[in-house]
Amino acid sequence: TDAVLLNEGVTVNTQGILAGEFLQFSGTIEMAQALKATYQGTLPLVSDANTPRLNLARDKSFLAEVLWQGDIWPLWPALNLVNHDLTGTADARFSVEGTLAAPNVNGHLSLANGRYENMHTGFVASDISMRAAITDSHIELEKLTATDGNNGRITASGMVDIMPSLNFTADASLELDQVHIIRLPKLDVTASSKLAFVKSHDAMKLSGDINVDAADVGALGNNGPTIIELDVQ
Repeated sequence: TDAVLLNEGVTVNTQGILAGEFLQFSGTIEMAQALKATYQGTLPLVSDANTPRLNLARDKSFLAEVLWQGDIWPLWPALNLVNHDLTGTADARFSVEGTLAAPNVNGHLSLANGRYENMHTGFVASDISMRAAITDSHIELEKLTATDGNNGRITASGMVDIMPSLNFTADASLELDQVHIIRLPKLDVTASSKLAFVKSHDAMKLSGDINVDAADVGALGNNGPTIIELDVQ
C-alpha cells in the first residue's frame, strides 16, 4: 500500500507475505524524490491458542535490512532543527538480526559533499566527508573532515560503546585549524583547537586548548593570539 506521511513529499510502500510462522516484508520510502530507502526482512510469528491471531515471537531469530541513499536535505523539516541547515549525499546500509528481545545492529553511514550552516552563529562547514560504522553496540566515527568554506580545516574521529543498561563509554577528538567559527555583523571569530573527550563508566574528561587566531568585536579588532587552556574532569 502507498501512504503519505509527515508531508506530501514522503511516500511509503510496503508489501508483506505470510509464510507459515514467518512474515516476510519489503518496501520503499521516498522523500521529495531525492532520498530513497529500501527495506526487507523476515519476522518470526507465534500463534495464540486463546485468540485467532499471530504475535511476534521475541525469542526467535529474525533479520531486517535497510538501504538508504540520496540527498539528506529532505529529512531536515521532519527533524524540526530550526536555524540549522544540512545538505549532502547520504549512503546508509544497516542490518538488524538476532531476536526481538536481543537485537544486533550492524552497518555503516556515510555523507559526501556535505554542507552545514548554523544560522545563529554564521558557522559554515563545507566539503563535509563523513563515514561511521556500527557493529552491535559499538559505534565508530571513522572519518569526518570539512572546511569552513575557505582555508579553515576541521577533522574529527571517535567511538562509543553502548551497554545493555544504556550507559556508554566514549573516546573522541576534534581538531580545528584556523576555522571561521562565528560570522556575525558585530562578532567575527577565527580559531584553532585540539580537543579530546573521554567518558568511562563513572567519569568524563574534556581536555585541550583553543587558540583564537583573530577576533573582531564591533569596530574593535584583535589579531593577536589568545590561548585558552581547558582541562575539565
